[in-house]
Amino acid sequence: MDFTVVVTKWVKDKEKIWETIGESKLIIYSWYKMMLRIDPVKEGTHVTLSIGYQRPRFFLLKIISLLFADLYCIWCLNRMLGDTERQLAHSLSTTSI
Repeated sequence: MDFTVVVTKWVKDKEKIWETIGESKLIIYSWYKMMLRIDPVKEGTHVTLSIGYQRPRFFLLKIISLLFADLYCIWCLNRMLGDTERQLAHSLSTTSI
């Protein structure tokens, strides 16, 4: 894998969008964009995390992408949310009142 990612939108404490730029050497995607948005709601906070992507141009990689890209996206999003949940729980448990 070889790729460069750049933040294309940043609104402090609200939204971040980042995506690959230039020629990417990825197996499942040829390009991707991720978005994280945080919105306050009456019950607390609503978080939106998403991935958009394009499939590779080469036939074999396109087949691999058709088989695994959606599963990888779900795994990646769940991993990021789980890591965030653990970090927040740890931060709350070590914060003294």
